[in-house]
Amino acid sequence: MKLFLFLLCLVGTSLIHGQEPWETDYNRLLSKYVSPQGVNYGAWKANSKDLQDLKAITQAIAQQGPNSNSREARLAYLINAYNVWTLHNVLERYPVKSVRDIAPIFGFFTGDRIVVMGKKMSLNHLEKQLIIKEFKEPRIHFAVNCASVSCPPLASEAFTEKKLETQLERVTRDFLNKDEPALKVETNRVHISKIFDWYKDDFQPLGGALAYINLYRRPPLPEKMKIDYLEYDWSLNASH
Repeated sequence: MKLFLFLLCLVGTSLIHGQEPWETDYNRLLSKYVSPQGVNYGAWKANSKDLQDLKAITQAIAQQGPNSNSREARLAYLINAYNVWTLHNVLERYPVKSVRDIAPIFGFFTGDRIVVMGKKMSLNHLEKQLIIKEFKEPRIHFAVNCASVSCPPLASEAFTEKKLETQLERVTRDFLNKDEPALKVETNRVHISKIFDWYKDDFQPLGGALAYINLYRRPPLPEKMKIDYLEYDWSLNASH
């Protein structure tokens, strides 16, 4: 009974402060295992308590939606849901060298392996139907993480309702001001991430890939550069 009352108070406090009930635990796990170099899956897998804590977060996401109905709260919640489930599904099968070792081709993303707000679905459905279709927000492509080397790095903190705008700006700017895996510049040509090919319709309203990159990259790229796409590296985004 005391434990129940404690958990009830914890949830209530989280709601009052605009947090998800699992946000503190998720931030603790991210700060412990995530760095700019990647995710320390080996250390995480070796810690049974931290594995259980991550599983508890997936169970909460499976049962409940965001604690606010604002656009920012819903989008932050769904980005976190994508990243949490990706981490869980990789750790469940770790050690692996790639998400393609878990399921061939794009099966890791297309199989119905996750539950969000009571509905079983795929990561692909969560991204394309729940996030992209509703929010029409191109910066999400630099916030959701596919657990691969060519993917924009996993953020080391939870996305939140109050900080979402700042967080989305930061992850987008950070990625687009790097060289590979974001882009590779040659004299008259630039090789850019396949993200801009796969999701070109999301960037078209802002002038296309190059114009979008130049909203963030300093110095900007010459406007008349020819564009090619980098080969995507599906190796696991593991740090050691």
